[in-house]
Amino acid sequence: HGSTPWLGRDPIYASAQMINNLQSLISRRTDLTQGMGVISIGNIQGGTAGNVIPEQVNMIGTIRSNNEQIRENILKSLPTLVENNAQANDVTAKVEIAPYAPVTMNNKALTQLIQPTLAKTVGDSNLHVLDHNASASEDFAYYGKLMPSFFVFLGATPENQDLNQAAPNHNPSFIVDDKALKTGTELHIRFVLDYPNIAKQVQAAWKQS
Repeated sequence: HGSTPWLGRDPIYASAQMINNLQSLISRRTDLTQGMGVISIGNIQGGTAGNVIPEQVNMIGTIRSNNEQIRENILKSLPTLVENNAQANDVTAKVEIAPYAPVTMNNKALTQLIQPTLAKTVGDSNLHVLDHNASASEDFAYYGKLMPSFFVFLGATPENQDLNQAAPNHNPSFIVDDKALKTGTELHIRFVLDYPNIAKQVQAAWKQS
């Protein structure tokens, strides 16, 4: 009750502590020299009135990393942190983790050998090879467990828009240049046509790894 809060246990207060403490899994429990990790709570629901302590709070979030060991450590540590935090606040927490997908990793040999094909499509100045894999949350990663795989980001910002000012995806102001459809289609076709030229090298490297 709002008038006698000491008679109840506040799940909203507990959830606020949990959200803050979850970040310690990144800042204090993750070897950031090996890669990156992100824990985000994107959805939280609880309560119906400003003067009533609710019975429960529901939180939904996501975990991202570009390193499989970091990802596994977060998945292992997160339930313990939440449950102990709940115990400290005299509430009960139920943690459900959907593993979804492994870390998205590009095959090194394929990434190196396919670059001339990409350059033919977009030009050398528009081809950017990332120093580290990004933390794409993609079930595409399962392909990489079965065969050499390759994941690219296709630029879709309109030419007359400053890339640094462009709205990111998942943003209501996000706009895609339709020209990206042509670029993406050509990229796929050239990949299919050129892959036989590098297939033996890619497969040999795959078997060694």
